[in-house]
Amino acid sequence: MKTSTILELTRRWTPKPLKEAVRLPLSWIGRHYMVPKGERFLNVVLGQLPDACSFVQIGSNDGKNGDPLHRFITTRPWSGLVVEPVPYLFDRLKATYAAKEGIISANVAIVSHPTESDFYFVREEANKILELPGWYDQIGSFSRDHIIKHFGEKIRPFIEARRVQQLRLDTLLKINNVIKLDLIHIDCEGYDYEILKSVDFAVWRPKVVIFEHKHLCSNDKRDAFELLSKSGYYGIVLDSDVVALDSGIWRQTTYFRRRYLSKRQSFHACDVPPSERADSRGAGASAVPL
Repeated sequence: MKTSTILELTRRWTPKPLKEAVRLPLSWIGRHYMVPKGERFLNVVLGQLPDACSFVQIGSNDGKNGDPLHRFITTRPWSGLVVEPVPYLFDRLKATYAAKEGIISANVAIVSHPTESDFYFVREEANKILELPGWYDQIGSFSRDHIIKHFGEKIRPFIEARRVQQLRLDTLLKINNVIKLDLIHIDCEGYDYEILKSVDFAVWRPKVVIFEHKHLCSNDKRDAFELLSKSGYYGIVLDSDVVALDSGIWRQTTYFRRRYLSKRQSFHACDVPPSERADSRGAGASAVPL
């Protein structure tokens, strides 16, 4: 009997409940195991936040591309601020959340001390002329050299310098009458610590703080860990990001930390940041007390 005939007979004779029972686990396995462990844990953390989560996201891009918050913003009654200084990305960001109530888009650059400096980004048409990776539009910075470092000299003619409005984070929150924050997410191409240290953690007590560490120098990484440690947070070091948790979320995610992350390491602020240490288990993340 041909294989195709056997498969057809199996399809016909298998009871529908059994077919559904087989299909659902396989579908779940496909969705679950194709996601890196660090990303799975981050989804668990975000799922622990209140349904009425109040957040600010700095460096939102278009609200979709590589954005870990997008699914939660669009499916839950979250409210907050999404910030993007690059004009064409800001237009896409507004379109992404146009139908979502409670989301305010801000076309500004968040800084620790406002100045008159230019903001640099890759022009949109560059991707039509050069062979660039899909994340080319995510590289915006107050440093032209930071962009050239990623793409080489070929990108220089396509870098645009523009003066954008600069605000401190506390000023932006005050303007928009924000009185509570559950989540702060920062993705600012090496400027993350400058923004992080402008947060008054005595006033704002977010349950979760996420920032990108891969573009930070060793000193800024160490200082960021020390700042969060003194403010009472525990940390997870993923491949690109640090996820800092208050004690409540830390306790709620105990099972998932043990399941998804590498063995917990001791860490002191004066040591080498854990993101620069070898991880023998290769889980893509390390759980550390900041």
